[in-house]
Amino acid sequence: LPQLGAATMLTDSGIETDVIYGAGRELPSFALFPLLADDPGRAILERFYRSHLATAAEHRFGYVLETPSWRSNADWGTSLGYSQAALDDLDREGVAFLRSIRDTAPTGVGPMPVSGLIGPRGDGYVVDRAMSVEEARAYHGHQVGVFADVGCDLVSGCTMTYAAEGLGIALAARDHGIPAMLYFTLETDGRLPDGSRLGDVVEEIDRARSEEHTSELQSRFGIS
Repeated sequence: LPQLGAATMLTDSGIETDVIYGAGRELPSFALFPLLADDPGRAILERFYRSHLATAAEHRFGYVLETPSWRSNADWGTSLGYSQAALDDLDREGVAFLRSIRDTAPTGVGPMPVSGLIGPRGDGYVVDRAMSVEEARAYHGHQVGVFADVGCDLVSGCTMTYAAEGLGIALAARDHGIPAMLYFTLETDGRLPDGSRLGDVVEEIDRARSEEHTSELQSRFGIS
Protein backbone atom coordinates (compact mmCIF):
# COMPACT_ATOMS: atom_id res chain seq x y z
CA LEU A 1 0.00 0.00 0.00
CA PRO A 2 1.25 3.53 -0.78
CA GLN A 3 0.44 4.53 2.81
CA LEU A 4 3.43 2.45 3.87
CA GLY A 5 5.80 4.25 1.52
CA ALA A 6 6.94 7.81 1.07
CA ALA A 7 3.71 9.14 -0.46
CA THR A 8 1.62 11.63 1.52
CA MET A 9 -2.01 10.52 1.34
CA LEU A 10 -5.10 12.68 1.61
CA THR A 11 -8.12 10.96 3.19
CA ASP A 12 -11.81 11.78 3.21
CA SER A 13 -13.21 14.48 5.47
CA GLY A 14 -16.70 14.53 7.02
CA ILE A 15 -18.66 13.60 3.93
CA GLU A 16 -21.98 13.03 5.71
CA THR A 17 -21.90 16.48 7.31
CA ASP A 18 -20.93 17.99 3.96
CA VAL A 19 -23.83 16.27 2.19
CA ILE A 20 -26.40 17.31 4.79
CA TYR A 21 -25.35 20.93 5.31
CA GLY A 22 -23.58 21.62 2.02
CA ALA A 23 -25.77 19.81 -0.49
CA GLY A 24 -28.98 19.89 1.54
CA ARG A 25 -29.62 16.16 1.20
CA GLU A 26 -31.16 14.32 4.15
CA LEU A 27 -29.33 11.16 5.21
CA PRO A 28 -31.47 8.87 7.40
CA SER A 29 -29.17 7.21 9.97
CA PHE A 30 -26.28 9.13 8.34
CA ALA A 31 -26.29 6.57 5.53
CA LEU A 32 -24.54 7.58 2.30
CA PHE A 33 -24.94 4.40 0.29
CA PRO A 34 -28.54 5.19 -0.84
CA LEU A 35 -27.11 8.12 -2.84
CA LEU A 36 -25.68 5.59 -5.30
CA ALA A 37 -29.21 4.65 -6.36
CA ASP A 38 -30.14 7.93 -8.09
CA ASP A 39 -28.46 10.44 -10.39
CA PRO A 40 -28.74 13.47 -8.06
CA GLY A 41 -27.20 11.44 -5.24
CA ARG A 42 -24.36 10.22 -7.40
CA ALA A 43 -23.71 13.80 -8.54
CA ILE A 44 -23.40 14.89 -4.89
CA LEU A 45 -20.94 12.10 -4.18
CA GLU A 46 -18.92 12.82 -7.30
CA ARG A 47 -18.55 16.51 -6.41
CA PHE A 48 -17.23 15.55 -2.98
CA TYR A 49 -14.64 13.09 -4.28
CA ARG A 50 -13.52 15.34 -7.12
CA SER A 51 -13.02 18.30 -4.77
CA HIS A 52 -10.66 16.15 -2.71
CA LEU A 53 -8.87 14.96 -5.83
CA ALA A 54 -8.37 18.60 -6.89
CA THR A 55 -6.76 19.33 -3.52
CA ALA A 56 -4.60 16.22 -3.80
CA ALA A 57 -3.49 17.27 -7.29
CA GLU A 58 -2.63 20.78 -6.10
CA HIS A 59 -0.32 19.45 -3.41
CA ARG A 60 0.88 16.34 -5.26
CA PHE A 61 -0.67 14.07 -2.65
CA GLY A 62 -2.17 10.66 -3.11
CA TYR A 63 -5.80 10.13 -2.14
CA VAL A 64 -7.55 7.20 -0.45
CA LEU A 65 -10.93 6.81 -2.15
CA GLU A 66 -13.32 5.47 0.53
CA THR A 67 -16.58 3.85 -0.59
CA PRO A 68 -19.81 5.44 0.74
CA SER A 69 -20.53 2.35 2.82
CA TRP A 70 -20.16 3.45 6.44
CA ARG A 71 -23.77 2.40 7.18
CA SER A 72 -24.20 -0.47 4.72
CA ASN A 73 -23.65 -3.30 7.19
CA ALA A 74 -26.42 -5.73 8.09
CA ASP A 75 -27.80 -3.93 11.16
CA TRP A 76 -27.94 -0.42 9.77
CA GLY A 77 -28.77 -1.40 6.20
CA THR A 78 -31.68 -3.67 7.07
CA SER A 79 -33.04 -1.07 9.51
CA LEU A 80 -33.30 1.23 6.48
CA GLY A 81 -35.21 -1.39 4.50
CA TYR A 82 -32.43 -2.96 2.40
CA SER A 83 -31.90 -6.69 2.02
CA GLN A 84 -28.43 -8.16 2.40
CA ALA A 85 -28.32 -8.81 -1.35
CA ALA A 86 -29.19 -5.17 -2.07
CA LEU A 87 -26.52 -3.96 0.34
CA ASP A 88 -23.92 -6.19 -1.33
CA ASP A 89 -24.88 -4.83 -4.75
CA LEU A 90 -24.58 -1.23 -3.55
CA ASP A 91 -21.19 -1.94 -2.00
CA ARG A 92 -20.00 -3.35 -5.33
CA GLU A 93 -21.51 -0.36 -7.14
CA GLY A 94 -19.65 1.98 -4.79
CA VAL A 95 -16.35 0.39 -5.77
CA ALA A 96 -17.15 0.65 -9.48
CA PHE A 97 -18.22 4.27 -8.99
CA LEU A 98 -14.91 5.20 -7.35
CA ARG A 99 -12.90 3.41 -9.99
CA SER A 100 -14.62 5.46 -12.69
CA ILE A 101 -13.72 8.63 -10.79
CA ARG A 102 -10.14 7.45 -10.31
CA ASP A 103 -9.85 6.72 -14.03
CA THR A 104 -10.64 10.37 -14.81
CA ALA A 105 -8.71 12.00 -11.96
CA PRO A 106 -6.68 15.14 -12.70
CA THR A 107 -2.99 14.86 -13.40
CA GLY A 108 -0.71 15.37 -10.45
CA VAL A 109 -2.55 13.13 -8.01
CA GLY A 110 -0.35 10.48 -6.42
CA PRO A 111 -1.46 6.92 -5.67
CA MET A 112 -5.24 6.43 -5.43
CA PRO A 113 -6.12 3.17 -3.65
CA VAL A 114 -9.83 2.31 -3.42
CA SER A 115 -10.84 1.34 0.11
CA GLY A 116 -13.97 -0.55 1.13
CA LEU A 117 -15.20 1.38 4.14
CA ILE A 118 -16.46 -0.71 7.07
CA GLY A 119 -18.55 1.15 9.62
CA PRO A 120 -19.26 0.10 13.21
CA ARG A 121 -22.10 -2.23 14.02
CA GLY A 122 -23.30 0.26 16.59
CA ASP A 123 -23.37 4.04 16.86
CA GLY A 124 -19.73 4.87 16.24
CA TYR A 125 -19.50 7.47 18.99
CA VAL A 126 -20.69 5.53 22.04
CA VAL A 127 -20.26 1.89 23.04
CA ASP A 128 -23.85 0.68 22.79
CA ARG A 129 -23.29 -3.03 22.14
CA ALA A 130 -19.83 -4.47 22.51
CA MET A 131 -18.93 -7.64 20.59
CA SER A 132 -16.19 -10.10 21.28
CA VAL A 133 -13.32 -10.28 18.80
CA GLU A 134 -14.75 -13.41 17.19
CA GLU A 135 -18.25 -11.91 16.99
CA ALA A 136 -16.82 -8.85 15.25
CA ARG A 137 -14.72 -11.04 12.95
CA ALA A 138 -17.78 -13.02 11.88
CA TYR A 139 -20.11 -10.02 11.68
CA HIS A 140 -17.87 -7.82 9.54
CA GLY A 141 -16.38 -10.74 7.61
CA HIS A 142 -19.24 -10.76 5.11
CA GLN A 143 -18.76 -7.15 4.03
CA VAL A 144 -14.98 -7.50 4.05
CA GLY A 145 -15.40 -10.49 1.74
CA VAL A 146 -17.58 -8.51 -0.67
CA PHE A 147 -14.93 -5.82 -0.95
CA ALA A 148 -12.12 -8.35 -1.28
CA ASP A 149 -13.96 -10.27 -4.00
CA VAL A 150 -14.56 -7.13 -6.05
CA GLY A 151 -10.86 -6.25 -5.90
CA CYS A 152 -10.61 -3.35 -3.47
CA ASP A 153 -7.07 -2.35 -2.62
CA LEU A 154 -7.85 -2.40 1.11
CA VAL A 155 -10.65 -2.09 3.65
CA SER A 156 -10.96 0.56 6.35
CA GLY A 157 -12.67 0.14 9.72
CA CYS A 158 -13.89 3.61 10.67
CA THR A 159 -15.12 5.15 13.97
CA MET A 160 -14.56 2.05 16.05
CA THR A 161 -15.24 2.69 19.73
CA TYR A 162 -13.45 -0.26 21.34
CA ALA A 163 -10.53 -2.55 20.53
CA ALA A 164 -12.35 -5.84 19.96
CA GLU A 165 -14.37 -4.60 16.99
CA GLY A 166 -11.29 -3.17 15.32
CA LEU A 167 -9.36 -6.38 15.87
CA GLY A 168 -12.27 -8.40 14.49
CA ILE A 169 -12.15 -6.36 11.28
CA ALA A 170 -8.37 -6.77 11.03
CA LEU A 171 -8.68 -10.53 11.40
CA ALA A 172 -11.55 -10.69 8.89
CA ALA A 173 -9.40 -8.76 6.43
CA ARG A 174 -6.57 -11.24 6.92
CA ASP A 175 -9.04 -14.09 6.41
CA HIS A 176 -9.87 -12.62 3.00
CA GLY A 177 -6.31 -11.64 2.06
CA ILE A 178 -6.84 -7.88 1.96
CA PRO A 179 -4.98 -5.13 3.86
CA ALA A 180 -6.86 -3.16 6.52
CA MET A 181 -6.63 0.30 8.08
CA LEU A 182 -8.35 1.07 11.38
CA TYR A 183 -9.71 4.41 12.55
CA PHE A 184 -10.90 4.80 16.14
CA THR A 185 -13.23 7.42 17.55
CA LEU A 186 -11.41 9.63 20.05
CA GLU A 187 -12.89 11.92 22.68
CA THR A 188 -11.37 15.28 23.59
CA ASP A 189 -9.27 13.60 26.29
CA GLY A 190 -7.60 11.41 23.66
CA ARG A 191 -9.36 8.24 24.77
CA LEU A 192 -11.77 5.95 22.97
CA PRO A 193 -15.44 6.11 24.07
CA ASP A 194 -14.88 3.02 26.26
CA GLY A 195 -12.14 4.89 28.14
CA SER A 196 -9.18 3.11 26.53
CA ARG A 197 -6.04 4.98 25.51
CA LEU A 198 -5.35 4.87 21.79
CA GLY A 199 -1.76 3.70 22.25
CA ASP A 200 -2.89 0.83 24.46
CA VAL A 201 -5.50 -0.22 21.88
CA VAL A 202 -2.93 -0.23 19.06
CA GLU A 203 -0.56 -2.33 21.14
CA GLU A 204 -3.38 -4.72 22.11
CA ILE A 205 -4.41 -5.25 18.49
CA ASP A 206 -0.84 -5.72 17.27
CA ARG A 207 -0.12 -8.19 20.07
CA ALA A 208 -3.34 -10.16 19.53
CA ARG A 209 -2.81 -10.43 15.78
CA SER A 210 0.77 -11.59 16.31
CA GLU A 211 -0.28 -14.17 18.91
CA GLU A 212 -3.03 -15.55 16.68
CA HIS A 213 -0.69 -15.76 13.72
CA THR A 214 1.85 -17.64 15.83
CA SER A 215 -0.89 -19.98 17.05
CA GLU A 216 -2.00 -20.68 13.49
CA LEU A 217 1.56 -21.50 12.41
CA GLN A 218 2.01 -23.80 15.38
CA SER A 219 -1.21 -25.63 14.54
CA ARG A 220 -0.46 -25.87 10.84
CA PHE A 221 3.15 -26.99 11.04
CA GLY A 222 3.29 -28.66 14.46
CA ILE A 223 5.62 -26.00 15.86
CA SER A 224 5.90 -25.94 19.64
